[in-house]
Amino acid sequence: CDGRPDHYAPFPAGHKYDLCNPDAFLTRISVKGGKWCTPEGIEYGVLWIPESTRMLPETMEHLIRGIEKGGIAAMARLPDEPATRKDGERGRERFMQARNTLVAISSLTDCRVFDGYSGRLYVGKTIGDVLKAENIEPDVRGDGIIWNHRRSGDNDWYFIAPAKEGEGFDGEVRFRTTGTPQIWHPENGLIDGGRGVTALPARIKLSLAPAQSCFVMFRKSDCRNVERRATESRSSSVECPPPQAIPLVAPWRISFLAGFGMPTNMTMSSLAPWKSLGPTPEAKAFSGTAAYETEFNLASIAPGSRTVLNLGRVESIAKVTVNGTSFSAIWALPYSVDVTDAVKPGMNHLRIEVTDTWFNRMAYDDGRPEGERKTWAFRRPRKTEPLRDSGLIGPVKILSYK
Repeated sequence: CDGRPDHYAPFPAGHKYDLCNPDAFLTRISVKGGKWCTPEGIEYGVLWIPESTRMLPETMEHLIRGIEKGGIAAMARLPDEPATRKDGERGRERFMQARNTLVAISSLTDCRVFDGYSGRLYVGKTIGDVLKAENIEPDVRGDGIIWNHRRSGDNDWYFIAPAKEGEGFDGEVRFRTTGTPQIWHPENGLIDGGRGVTALPARIKLSLAPAQSCFVMFRKSDCRNVERRATESRSSSVECPPPQAIPLVAPWRISFLAGFGMPTNMTMSSLAPWKSLGPTPEAKAFSGTAAYETEFNLASIAPGSRTVLNLGRVESIAKVTVNGTSFSAIWALPYSVDVTDAVKPGMNHLRIEVTDTWFNRMAYDDGRPEGERKTWAFRRPRKTEPLRDSGLIGPVKILSYK
């Protein structure tokens, strides 16, 4: 086509799309079983071209071959001229021939077959009208979430996360599939199993903290072994006394990624957002990774107790290392890590690596000359937007559970 499509164009709720440029369309997209497919097996029900006044003849010919094999396509309009003149009159003849074929196919959208073409082409209709005409129901329904859907073999995988930054989600999500649902928690590897669902849509109750996410997988095959492992990995629900809390107030040694304005090393007696630590406007907008180090003393560790490190508030993701033992990254409330197997009586060494988003740096770069910028994006925060909190904000506590 002759330009990049609008990434933020209105789109029917409950459906998703991926972007594809002409080169990828020609070399990586084909039609199998009436679906537009990638070599990796990702399938799409409709090829949607929102707006294109110019197009390469070979792109149009590939589109025609896909429709011939059963693919469904929708175009806001047919192109008026070739996207290149490199082949001269011969190229224009190819373009006109392909365009005439597309006109003929689109004029018989209601017919299942046109001269051997088993697919259909809609021209001038909204994508919502096309989905209704093809009886393609919404894939996911649920207010307040963002999602994506992939299929592996016979199993459907859905990625689910809260839609609004700083807010969680607690509600029902409906899926256009059946099977045995499992909720996979990426922050700790646990799996919650469920009973098989045979009626459409499948309804799952989810509760997610801000920045938390999960995978909902619907298994079509036998999943008893996976569910057994998941059940064994979860702790029993028991009444526990309140933990003993030990706040970490020792000075923090902080090392920042070089090249973005912040001093490479500093020592702080208390935790604070990076924007309040920076000595210059560029430093205040630091984005990247910083490592926090300190020591804490455990006078004793009661037999059978559990020791949990709670980081308080983190913006945006942290990785904890205690006495050389590293733990999986954490990015959502409650920002806690069970460090029982790493701590020891006496002095312990703690290292926390924190990485934030690029928001602050991009907002700073928006006010810089283009040649002095260090970040680039199609859509960046503006220089007028206030800097966000980032880094380890705390308070950091050691929680001892009996």
